[in-house]
Amino acid sequence: MLEDESDRAALLGLSPLPVPGQPYYPCSPLGDAETMVRDDENWATMWMTATDQAFDVIASLVDLDPPGGEHRVTLVFVGLTPDEQSILPDGDHYQSALQGVGHLGSYRWASRTCSAPVELWVETQDPQAAASALLAAAPQPLLDAMHITSQPCRVSTPIVIHPAQRPATTPDDEKAPIVIRPAQRPATTPDDEKADDDRTD
Repeated sequence: MLEDESDRAALLGLSPLPVPGQPYYPCSPLGDAETMVRDDENWATMWMTATDQAFDVIASLVDLDPPGGEHRVTLVFVGLTPDEQSILPDGDHYQSALQGVGHLGSYRWASRTCSAPVELWVETQDPQAAASALLAAAPQPLLDAMHITSQPCRVSTPIVIHPAQRPATTPDDEKAPIVIRPAQRPATTPDDEKADDDRTD
């Protein structure tokens, strides 16, 4: 996603695709067989590519990881037992640890019966410092169950910072609600606003 006007303009010179617009993006998308770009004049430009070569073309037009740019750092605890869930700290604990290096934008509960975060999304301009703060703030007995990734907000592919050594999410984790902290509620589309019924502030 691109919000900077000059970066958006660099992609808007691509050729229109023979695809109609839709309510949220009334103009036809731009691109080619391997690239699609959609623009919302009031918000941002969204893009996607199907091949490495197409990604490289986008990267040649726009700096996808500019100095001082926003990153998202994600912390996930995987495969926790109920006893391990019981020692998870709350979201405020992590926000205090991130003071000065990032903001805890949202998180997902461990389960419907445990409201401690099992997955956290942090917005930061210093992903290494934010990851270090999360590692220091997490319960030390659970370090092997932690998985931390980072990605520039302009790119959807994360880089692994701290690998977990346990299986992926459990069914209970998948059912757990997502908590959006009011201090950093993201911009929403009409569909997002409908989804808020399933979220807890």
